[in-house]
Amino acid sequence: MEQRENGTILCSKEIDDVLALQIWRGSGAPRLGIYNKAKERMKPVRFSWLEDGARVLKMKHKRGQTAEYSMDVLEDSVRDLIRELSRDLSFRSLCLKTTVVLQDMAMEPRIVMDKKDFALLPESKRKSLWITDLSEGKDDGVFLPCFDISDQEDSFFERNGEERFVEVPRGGDIRDIRGAGIVTKLVSVDPGRWYMPFQIASVGTILGFSMVGSDGIDFADSLWEALRKRRLANIAEDLDGQAKVDASKLSSFMVSLVRHWHYLGSLSYRDHHDSDGLLKSEGFARKRRFDLSAGQIGDISYVVTFYEDGQGKVALGCKGNGRTSMHDGEMVFAMDESDYNKALRADACGSAPDELYTVVSLIKAWRANRWCDRVKRLVEPALMGHR
Repeated sequence: MEQRENGTILCSKEIDDVLALQIWRGSGAPRLGIYNKAKERMKPVRFSWLEDGARVLKMKHKRGQTAEYSMDVLEDSVRDLIRELSRDLSFRSLCLKTTVVLQDMAMEPRIVMDKKDFALLPESKRKSLWITDLSEGKDDGVFLPCFDISDQEDSFFERNGEERFVEVPRGGDIRDIRGAGIVTKLVSVDPGRWYMPFQIASVGTILGFSMVGSDGIDFADSLWEALRKRRLANIAEDLDGQAKVDASKLSSFMVSLVRHWHYLGSLSYRDHHDSDGLLKSEGFARKRRFDLSAGQIGDISYVVTFYEDGQGKVALGCKGNGRTSMHDGEMVFAMDESDYNKALRADACGSAPDELYTVVSLIKAWRANRWCDRVKRLVEPALMGHR
Protein backbone atom coordinates (compact mmCIF):
# COMPACT_ATOMS: atom_id res chain seq x y z
CA MET A 1 0.00 0.00 0.00
CA GLU A 2 1.19 3.49 -0.85
CA GLN A 3 0.35 6.66 1.08
CA ARG A 4 -0.74 9.56 -1.13
CA GLU A 5 -2.74 12.79 -0.75
CA ASN A 6 -4.08 12.15 2.74
CA GLY A 7 -5.06 8.61 1.87
CA THR A 8 -3.82 5.17 0.95
CA ILE A 9 -3.58 3.54 -2.46
CA LEU A 10 -4.94 0.04 -1.79
CA CYS A 11 -4.06 -1.25 -5.25
CA SER A 12 -3.13 0.10 -8.67
CA LYS A 13 -3.38 -0.92 -12.33
CA GLU A 14 -1.34 0.51 -15.20
CA ILE A 15 -3.45 1.02 -18.33
CA ASP A 16 -0.92 2.65 -20.69
CA ASP A 17 1.65 5.46 -20.66
CA VAL A 18 -1.10 8.00 -19.91
CA LEU A 19 -3.52 6.37 -17.46
CA ALA A 20 -3.37 4.30 -14.30
CA LEU A 21 -6.37 3.33 -12.18
CA GLN A 22 -6.19 2.97 -8.41
CA ILE A 23 -8.38 2.14 -5.47
CA TRP A 24 -7.70 5.02 -3.11
CA ARG A 25 -9.06 5.38 0.39
CA GLY A 26 -9.06 8.24 2.86
CA SER A 27 -11.12 8.09 6.04
CA GLY A 28 -14.32 6.59 4.62
CA ALA A 29 -15.37 4.49 1.65
CA PRO A 30 -12.76 4.08 -1.09
CA ARG A 31 -12.65 6.00 -4.35
CA LEU A 32 -11.57 5.07 -7.83
CA GLY A 33 -8.36 6.99 -8.42
CA ILE A 34 -7.92 8.19 -12.01
CA TYR A 35 -4.21 8.93 -12.31
CA ASN A 36 -2.90 11.02 -15.19
CA LYS A 37 0.68 9.81 -15.53
CA ALA A 38 1.69 12.63 -17.87
CA LYS A 39 0.58 15.30 -15.41
CA GLU A 40 1.28 13.21 -12.28
CA ARG A 41 -2.16 14.05 -10.96
CA MET A 42 -4.79 11.77 -9.40
CA LYS A 43 -8.51 12.51 -9.39
CA PRO A 44 -10.58 10.43 -6.93
CA VAL A 45 -14.18 9.68 -7.99
CA ARG A 46 -16.87 7.54 -6.41
CA PHE A 47 -17.33 4.09 -7.84
CA SER A 48 -20.87 5.11 -8.80
CA TRP A 49 -19.16 7.01 -11.65
CA LEU A 50 -18.78 3.61 -13.34
CA GLU A 51 -22.50 2.82 -13.38
CA ASP A 52 -23.06 4.68 -16.64
CA GLY A 53 -21.95 2.09 -19.19
CA ALA A 54 -21.88 4.68 -21.98
CA ARG A 55 -19.38 6.92 -20.23
CA VAL A 56 -16.08 7.78 -21.97
CA LEU A 57 -13.04 8.93 -19.99
CA LYS A 58 -11.00 11.66 -21.68
CA MET A 59 -7.45 12.34 -20.50
CA LYS A 60 -5.39 15.32 -21.65
CA HIS A 61 -1.67 14.67 -21.84
CA LYS A 62 1.33 15.97 -23.77
CA ARG A 63 0.95 19.03 -26.02
CA GLY A 64 -2.82 19.21 -25.68
CA GLN A 65 -3.43 15.69 -26.96
CA THR A 66 -6.40 13.74 -25.58
CA ALA A 67 -6.66 10.00 -24.96
CA GLU A 68 -10.10 8.40 -24.74
CA TYR A 69 -11.08 5.24 -22.86
CA SER A 70 -14.42 3.50 -23.29
CA MET A 71 -16.14 1.85 -20.37
CA ASP A 72 -15.26 -1.58 -21.81
CA VAL A 73 -11.56 -0.78 -21.34
CA LEU A 74 -12.10 0.64 -17.86
CA GLU A 75 -14.29 -2.26 -16.70
CA ASP A 76 -11.62 -4.90 -17.23
CA SER A 77 -9.10 -2.89 -15.23
CA VAL A 78 -11.57 -2.12 -12.45
CA ARG A 79 -12.37 -5.82 -12.16
CA ASP A 80 -8.65 -6.55 -11.81
CA LEU A 81 -8.38 -3.94 -9.05
CA ILE A 82 -11.36 -5.37 -7.18
CA ARG A 83 -9.97 -8.88 -7.58
CA GLU A 84 -6.76 -7.74 -5.91
CA LEU A 85 -8.62 -5.90 -3.14
CA SER A 86 -10.80 -8.95 -2.45
CA ARG A 87 -7.72 -10.91 -1.38
CA ASP A 88 -7.56 -8.72 1.72
CA LEU A 89 -9.05 -10.62 4.66
CA SER A 90 -10.47 -7.55 6.41
CA PHE A 91 -12.26 -6.46 3.22
CA ARG A 92 -13.74 -9.93 2.78
CA SER A 93 -14.88 -9.98 6.40
CA LEU A 94 -16.57 -6.60 5.96
CA CYS A 95 -18.36 -7.83 2.82
CA LEU A 96 -19.56 -11.00 4.53
CA LYS A 97 -20.87 -9.20 7.60
CA THR A 98 -22.61 -6.52 5.54
CA THR A 99 -24.28 -9.19 3.41
CA VAL A 100 -25.76 -10.74 6.56
CA VAL A 101 -26.86 -7.31 7.84
CA LEU A 102 -28.70 -6.55 4.59
CA GLN A 103 -30.32 -10.00 4.65
CA ASP A 104 -31.46 -9.45 8.22
CA MET A 105 -32.91 -6.02 7.45
CA ALA A 106 -34.95 -7.42 4.57
CA MET A 107 -36.15 -10.41 6.59
CA GLU A 108 -36.78 -8.77 9.98
CA PRO A 109 -40.43 -9.81 10.45
CA ARG A 110 -43.21 -7.31 11.14
CA ILE A 111 -45.42 -8.40 14.02
CA VAL A 112 -49.22 -8.65 13.75
CA MET A 113 -51.03 -9.15 17.06
CA ASP A 114 -54.69 -8.96 15.94
CA LYS A 115 -56.44 -10.79 13.07
CA LYS A 116 -58.32 -7.58 12.29
CA ASP A 117 -55.03 -6.01 11.21
CA PHE A 118 -54.95 -8.36 8.22
CA ALA A 119 -58.00 -6.58 6.77
CA LEU A 120 -55.65 -3.92 5.42
CA LEU A 121 -52.02 -4.07 6.48
CA PRO A 122 -50.23 -0.70 6.48
CA GLU A 123 -47.16 -0.24 4.30
CA SER A 124 -44.92 -0.50 7.35
CA LYS A 125 -46.00 -4.13 7.80
CA ARG A 126 -45.45 -5.00 4.14
CA LYS A 127 -41.85 -3.79 4.02
CA SER A 128 -40.40 -7.12 5.07
CA LEU A 129 -40.22 -10.57 3.53
CA TRP A 130 -41.89 -12.01 6.65
CA ILE A 131 -44.83 -11.38 8.98
CA THR A 132 -44.85 -12.75 12.53
CA ASP A 133 -48.51 -13.65 13.09
CA LEU A 134 -49.21 -13.72 16.84
CA SER A 135 -52.95 -13.17 16.46
CA GLU A 136 -53.67 -16.64 17.91
CA GLY A 137 -51.37 -16.01 20.88
CA LYS A 138 -47.63 -16.32 21.39
CA ASP A 139 -47.83 -20.09 21.81
CA ASP A 140 -49.40 -20.47 18.36
CA GLY A 141 -47.39 -17.87 16.47
CA VAL A 142 -46.22 -18.47 12.91
CA PHE A 143 -44.02 -16.79 10.32
CA LEU A 144 -45.92 -15.91 7.14
CA PRO A 145 -43.92 -15.48 3.91
CA CYS A 146 -44.43 -12.17 2.07
CA PHE A 147 -43.05 -13.34 -1.26
CA ASP A 148 -43.93 -15.55 -4.19
CA ILE A 149 -43.01 -19.16 -3.33
CA SER A 150 -41.52 -21.38 -6.02
CA ASP A 151 -42.22 -25.11 -6.35
CA GLN A 152 -38.73 -25.83 -4.99
CA GLU A 153 -39.33 -23.65 -1.94
CA ASP A 154 -42.85 -24.87 -1.21
CA SER A 155 -41.72 -28.04 0.58
CA PHE A 156 -40.04 -25.97 3.32
CA PHE A 157 -43.37 -24.61 4.58
CA GLU A 158 -46.21 -25.98 6.69
CA ARG A 159 -49.66 -25.76 5.11
CA ASN A 160 -53.08 -24.60 6.21
CA GLY A 161 -55.21 -24.70 3.09
CA GLU A 162 -53.75 -22.10 0.73
CA GLU A 163 -51.70 -20.55 3.53
CA ARG A 164 -47.99 -21.33 3.91
CA PHE A 165 -46.17 -20.73 7.19
CA VAL A 166 -43.21 -21.60 9.38
CA GLU A 167 -43.73 -22.25 13.08
CA VAL A 168 -42.20 -19.67 15.41
CA PRO A 169 -39.59 -21.44 17.57
CA ARG A 170 -39.33 -18.80 20.31
CA GLY A 171 -39.83 -15.06 20.10
CA GLY A 172 -40.58 -14.09 16.52
CA ASP A 173 -37.71 -11.82 15.39
CA ILE A 174 -34.93 -12.27 12.82
CA ARG A 175 -32.93 -14.50 15.17
CA ASP A 176 -35.88 -16.88 15.29
CA ILE A 177 -36.28 -16.77 11.51
CA ARG A 178 -32.66 -17.88 11.22
CA GLY A 179 -33.08 -20.33 14.10
CA ALA A 180 -35.93 -22.03 12.26
CA GLY A 181 -33.47 -22.90 9.47
CA ILE A 182 -35.71 -21.53 6.73
CA VAL A 183 -33.16 -18.96 5.48
CA THR A 184 -30.48 -21.64 5.03
CA LYS A 185 -32.95 -23.86 3.17
CA LEU A 186 -34.04 -21.08 0.83
CA VAL A 187 -30.43 -20.14 0.06
CA SER A 188 -29.60 -23.78 -0.64
CA VAL A 189 -32.20 -24.14 -3.41
CA ASP A 190 -31.93 -20.65 -4.93
CA PRO A 191 -28.81 -18.70 -3.93
CA GLY A 192 -29.36 -16.41 -6.90
CA ARG A 193 -32.49 -15.13 -5.18
CA TRP A 194 -31.75 -15.45 -1.49
CA TYR A 195 -28.04 -14.65 -1.26
CA MET A 196 -26.54 -13.12 -4.40
CA PRO A 197 -28.57 -9.84 -4.46
CA PHE A 198 -27.56 -9.12 -0.87
CA GLN A 199 -23.92 -9.94 -1.60
CA ILE A 200 -23.86 -7.69 -4.67
CA ALA A 201 -25.49 -4.88 -2.69
CA SER A 202 -22.99 -5.42 0.13
CA VAL A 203 -19.87 -5.21 -2.06
CA GLY A 204 -21.34 -2.35 -4.07
CA THR A 205 -22.16 -0.36 -0.96
CA ILE A 206 -18.75 -0.93 0.63
CA LEU A 207 -16.96 0.26 -2.51
CA GLY A 208 -19.15 3.35 -2.82
CA PHE A 209 -21.46 2.57 -5.70
CA SER A 210 -24.86 4.25 -5.62
CA MET A 211 -27.72 2.61 -3.77
CA VAL A 212 -29.94 1.80 -6.73
CA GLY A 213 -29.30 5.27 -8.11
CA SER A 214 -29.38 7.15 -4.80
CA ASP A 215 -26.46 8.52 -2.81
CA GLY A 216 -25.61 6.11 -0.01
CA ILE A 217 -22.12 7.26 0.92
CA ASP A 218 -23.02 7.78 4.60
CA PHE A 219 -23.92 4.10 4.92
CA ALA A 220 -20.72 3.13 3.10
CA ASP A 221 -18.59 5.34 5.35
CA SER A 222 -20.22 3.86 8.46
CA LEU A 223 -19.27 0.34 7.34
CA TRP A 224 -15.60 1.26 6.99
CA GLU A 225 -15.76 3.00 10.36
CA ALA A 226 -17.06 -0.24 11.88
CA LEU A 227 -14.09 -2.05 10.37
CA ARG A 228 -11.66 0.53 11.75
CA LYS A 229 -13.16 0.28 15.24
CA ARG A 230 -13.34 -3.53 15.02
CA ARG A 231 -17.10 -3.42 15.54
CA LEU A 232 -18.23 -5.60 12.63
CA ALA A 233 -20.47 -7.54 14.99
CA ASN A 234 -22.28 -4.30 15.86
CA ILE A 235 -22.85 -2.79 12.40
CA ALA A 236 -26.65 -2.90 12.59
CA GLU A 237 -26.79 -1.55 16.16
CA ASP A 238 -24.39 1.31 15.37
CA LEU A 239 -26.33 2.63 12.37
CA ASP A 240 -27.85 6.05 12.96
CA GLY A 241 -28.67 9.29 11.18
CA GLN A 242 -28.40 9.34 7.39
CA ALA A 243 -26.52 6.02 7.34
CA LYS A 244 -29.56 4.31 8.87
CA VAL A 245 -31.88 6.02 6.37
CA ASP A 246 -29.63 4.89 3.49
CA ALA A 247 -29.57 1.30 4.75
CA SER A 248 -33.35 1.21 5.17
CA LYS A 249 -33.87 2.54 1.65
CA LEU A 250 -31.53 -0.08 0.18
CA SER A 251 -33.32 -2.79 2.17
CA SER A 252 -36.68 -1.78 0.68
CA PHE A 253 -35.28 -2.26 -2.83
CA MET A 254 -33.91 -5.68 -1.87
CA VAL A 255 -37.30 -6.71 -0.43
CA SER A 256 -39.05 -5.81 -3.69
CA LEU A 257 -36.42 -7.60 -5.78
CA VAL A 258 -36.50 -10.84 -3.79
CA ARG A 259 -40.30 -10.78 -3.37
CA HIS A 260 -40.99 -10.52 -7.11
CA TRP A 261 -37.96 -12.50 -8.25
CA HIS A 262 -39.66 -15.26 -10.24
CA TYR A 263 -41.68 -13.13 -12.64
CA LEU A 264 -39.35 -10.16 -13.13
CA GLY A 265 -38.30 -11.82 -16.37
CA SER A 266 -41.78 -11.17 -17.79
CA LEU A 267 -41.61 -7.45 -16.91
CA SER A 268 -40.47 -5.74 -20.11
CA TYR A 269 -39.22 -2.16 -20.21
CA ARG A 270 -38.89 0.55 -22.85
CA ASP A 271 -38.22 4.27 -22.96
CA HIS A 272 -40.60 6.22 -25.19
CA HIS A 273 -41.48 9.87 -25.71
CA ASP A 274 -45.24 9.10 -25.67
CA SER A 275 -46.17 6.10 -23.50
CA ASP A 276 -49.92 6.63 -23.94
CA GLY A 277 -49.73 6.79 -27.73
CA LEU A 278 -47.42 3.78 -27.88
CA LEU A 279 -49.58 1.55 -25.69
CA LYS A 280 -52.83 2.55 -27.41
CA SER A 281 -51.25 1.69 -30.77
CA GLU A 282 -50.50 -1.78 -29.37
CA GLY A 283 -54.10 -2.40 -28.32
CA PHE A 284 -53.92 -1.34 -24.67
CA ALA A 285 -56.68 0.68 -23.02
CA ARG A 286 -56.32 3.02 -20.05
CA LYS A 287 -57.94 1.79 -16.84
CA ARG A 288 -56.74 3.92 -13.92
CA ARG A 289 -54.12 6.42 -12.86
CA PHE A 290 -51.80 6.84 -9.88
CA ASP A 291 -49.93 9.93 -8.72
CA LEU A 292 -46.55 9.08 -7.20
CA SER A 293 -44.58 11.63 -5.23
CA ALA A 294 -40.82 12.15 -5.60
CA GLY A 295 -38.89 9.37 -3.88
CA GLN A 296 -41.42 6.57 -4.42
CA ILE A 297 -39.89 5.20 -7.64
CA GLY A 298 -37.32 7.87 -8.51
CA ASP A 299 -36.00 11.32 -7.77
CA ILE A 300 -39.00 13.08 -9.36
CA SER A 301 -42.78 12.69 -9.12
CA TYR A 302 -44.67 10.60 -11.68
CA VAL A 303 -48.12 10.10 -13.12
CA VAL A 304 -48.50 6.34 -13.68
CA THR A 305 -51.30 5.07 -15.92
CA PHE A 306 -52.39 1.42 -15.77
CA TYR A 307 -53.41 -0.29 -19.04
CA GLU A 308 -54.92 -3.63 -20.09
CA ASP A 309 -55.08 -5.17 -23.57
CA GLY A 310 -57.85 -7.69 -22.87
CA GLN A 311 -55.52 -10.47 -24.06
CA GLY A 312 -53.77 -11.26 -20.79
CA LYS A 313 -51.28 -8.36 -20.71
CA VAL A 314 -51.09 -5.29 -18.48
CA ALA A 315 -48.87 -2.23 -18.85
CA LEU A 316 -47.73 0.88 -17.01
CA GLY A 317 -46.97 4.23 -18.58
CA CYS A 318 -44.87 6.42 -16.26
CA LYS A 319 -44.65 10.12 -17.09
CA GLY A 320 -42.18 12.04 -14.94
CA ASN A 321 -42.65 15.61 -13.80
CA GLY A 322 -39.21 17.10 -14.35
CA ARG A 323 -35.74 16.03 -15.42
CA THR A 324 -34.06 12.83 -14.26
CA SER A 325 -30.96 10.84 -15.16
CA MET A 326 -32.79 7.56 -14.55
CA HIS A 327 -34.31 7.32 -18.04
CA ASP A 328 -34.95 9.14 -21.32
CA GLY A 329 -38.54 10.00 -22.21
CA GLU A 330 -41.27 8.12 -20.37
CA MET A 331 -40.99 4.67 -18.79
CA VAL A 332 -43.15 1.91 -20.27
CA PHE A 333 -43.55 -1.45 -18.53
CA ALA A 334 -45.58 -4.49 -19.61
CA MET A 335 -46.09 -7.95 -18.13
CA ASP A 336 -48.43 -10.93 -18.12
CA GLU A 337 -51.61 -10.28 -16.17
CA SER A 338 -51.17 -13.62 -14.36
CA ASP A 339 -47.77 -12.48 -13.08
CA TYR A 340 -49.18 -9.10 -12.07
CA ASN A 341 -51.78 -10.93 -9.97
CA LYS A 342 -48.97 -12.93 -8.32
CA ALA A 343 -47.28 -9.64 -7.47
CA LEU A 344 -50.48 -8.31 -5.90
CA ARG A 345 -50.76 -11.43 -3.72
CA ALA A 346 -47.10 -11.33 -2.69
CA ASP A 347 -47.30 -7.66 -1.68
CA ALA A 348 -50.55 -8.24 0.20
CA CYS A 349 -48.76 -10.35 2.87
CA GLY A 350 -51.99 -12.15 3.71
CA SER A 351 -54.02 -8.94 3.63
CA ALA A 352 -56.07 -7.19 0.95
CA PRO A 353 -54.15 -6.24 -2.21
CA ASP A 354 -52.98 -2.64 -2.49
CA GLU A 355 -52.49 -1.87 -6.18
CA LEU A 356 -50.62 1.38 -5.67
CA TYR A 357 -48.17 -0.37 -3.35
CA THR A 358 -47.62 -3.15 -5.90
CA VAL A 359 -47.06 -0.72 -8.79
CA VAL A 360 -44.34 0.98 -6.75
CA SER A 361 -42.92 -2.35 -5.57
CA LEU A 362 -42.64 -3.80 -9.09
CA ILE A 363 -40.84 -0.73 -10.43
CA LYS A 364 -38.48 -0.80 -7.45
CA ALA A 365 -37.82 -4.50 -8.10
CA TRP A 366 -37.00 -3.72 -11.74
CA ARG A 367 -34.68 -0.88 -10.73
CA ALA A 368 -32.92 -3.05 -8.13
CA ASN A 369 -32.48 -5.87 -10.64
CA ARG A 370 -31.01 -3.54 -13.26
CA TRP A 371 -28.68 -2.00 -10.68
CA CYS A 372 -27.53 -5.41 -9.40
CA ASP A 373 -26.77 -6.53 -12.96
CA ARG A 374 -24.60 -3.47 -13.56
CA VAL A 375 -22.77 -3.61 -10.23
CA LYS A 376 -22.23 -7.38 -10.50
CA ARG A 377 -20.50 -6.90 -13.85
CA LEU A 378 -17.88 -4.78 -12.08
CA VAL A 379 -17.54 -6.42 -8.64
CA GLU A 380 -17.93 -10.09 -9.61
CA PRO A 381 -14.31 -10.99 -8.70
CA ALA A 382 -15.13 -10.13 -5.06
CA LEU A 383 -18.25 -12.32 -4.89
CA MET A 384 -18.20 -15.68 -3.11
CA GLY A 385 -18.36 -18.48 -5.62
CA HIS A 386 -16.36 -16.49 -8.17
CA ARG A 387 -12.97 -16.91 -6.52
